[in-house]
Amino acid sequence: MNNTLANGLHLLAELSATAAAHSVTELATRLQLPKSHAHRLLQSLVELGYAVQDPDRRYRIGLEPLAISKALLANHPLRILAMPHLHRLAEATGMDAIATVPHRGGAAIILAAVYPGGEQRDTISAVGNRLGHPGSATGALFACLIPGFAAVEGLTSARRRTIARELVAVRDPGFSGTTNGMAAAVRTSDGMVVGGLGLSAPGRVFAERYERGRALLRAAADAIEGQLAEPSTQEVER
Repeated sequence: MNNTLANGLHLLAELSATAAAHSVTELATRLQLPKSHAHRLLQSLVELGYAVQDPDRRYRIGLEPLAISKALLANHPLRILAMPHLHRLAEATGMDAIATVPHRGGAAIILAAVYPGGEQRDTISAVGNRLGHPGSATGALFACLIPGFAAVEGLTSARRRTIARELVAVRDPGFSGTTNGMAAAVRTSDGMVVGGLGLSAPGRVFAERYERGRALLRAAADAIEGQLAEPSTQEVER
């Protein structure tokens, strides 16, 4: 592995975690890098547009990562197929609708999100966010269906079997939370899970619309699976 490149990417990831500005000392300490090395890497990121240096000599994320991610969002086959279904799901259920893909064996990345009425209610369901926390319906789904995916604490054997059989996971099966969500797996013709569709809403709204939302969510995932199997569909990233 090229350590210089890896350290630069780790710095970029640290900057991208928040919109806040950071000093060289903060970043060097957090990533256990010599301050001089961190400074050189940050200057390179600034020159290339991946970072910005404020007048107080602190660093924050730049716009270049947004520019290079645009091509991924525009061309990812699962996102292309999912968008029409997400719009229909959001309209029919009144819940936030998202499409996700597994990321590095322990999290999921939101590729697309559609909100009922165009109003985003929950900042978690935003494009680019990682869903890796234990309470995530998507995290539970991927943990049960993808070999080697990070384990989720609190999943009983009975719940794992149910998720594996139904290909749908609910964040809080007891509907007791202030916000709840569910996720349905999207698989290729050979059974490999390549992503998921999700719905989320305030707890009371979710409970009232759960049965209809679940049926529509699974039907949308099934429809995308059928489209993935068509010869004209590009291969989804493995």
